Amino acid sequence: MNKFDERTVTSFGLSIGTGLALESIFDPTTERYDTDREIPNRVNIDNYKVHIFNIFTIARNILNAVNDKDKDSLINSKHFLDILEDELYIIDSLYEDKKCKPIIFIPDYSKIYKNMNVGKDTGITKAYIENEKILSKLKHLTLENDIRVIKGSYKLPALTGKVLLTTSVPIDLLNKNISLDLLESHTGKLKTKKDFYTKFHKLGKTSLESIPFLQETVYLLGDGSVVLPHSLKIRRLLYNLSIERNWTNRTTTMKVRDDISKVPELFMLIKNFKLVY
Repeated sequence: MNKFDERTVTSFGLSIGTGLALESIFDPTTERYDTDREIPNRVNIDNYKVHIFNIFTIARNILNAVNDKDKDSLINSKHFLDILEDELYIIDSLYEDKKCKPIIFIPDYSKIYKNMNVGKDTGITKAYIENEKILSKLKHLTLENDIRVIKGSYKLPALTGKVLLTTSVPIDLLNKNISLDLLESHTGKLKTKKDFYTKFHKLGKTSLESIPFLQETVYLLGDGSVVLPHSLKIRRLLYNLSIERNWTNRTTTMKVRDDISKVPELFMLIKNFKLVY
């Protein structure tokens, strides 16, 4: 039995998380999963030169669309890569008559995990473990040459023009020398830099919009994926500092570091980790 045949799919014949995101760009080619769902925004794909898809996001959307809690067995299934390849070709086909072209991003986050979790003893994230298992299977992924792929490093190369990114790994948003907007999986919401604070690890119901999305702040707060959060006390200190010092999403790294240097508990942590971008 191929459990993937029973997975929840929506527009375009894609697993639900990926399909819902692309409803913000394209008119559906198959019946929508939820015809009453209001599409949050329309994205003019002609405004972008490329649309980068993190392959872990596509893969995890496939796994989560199957009604089976044993994700390991699904990853190890002989059908997993076939379904993944099928979805990659479907995605590629949607852009055939568009100036914007899709790129599949296959990163290795081992260096990220090591450097961005220095001084933390809360274990390893579930998302990172799952990504590593998926990555081991991707060695056997075979794609036609017409599908553009970036793989190896966790860093994206410098790209000209506006770039649309779909990822469930928020650390990707720290890539430099690229003008990035985020198209969220599942919600289909388009988010720009001012909205990236929503990708920090949650701090209860506190809005973190006063905190810029920088390597230092992600290191302290966590990204809900591969970067673990520091203690609640540390995160509260950072939040209070951001309010006291009037930070916004535009606050520079220099100011953030200068303000942090005046709080010994934060400064001791910041000076012990290495920048990864």
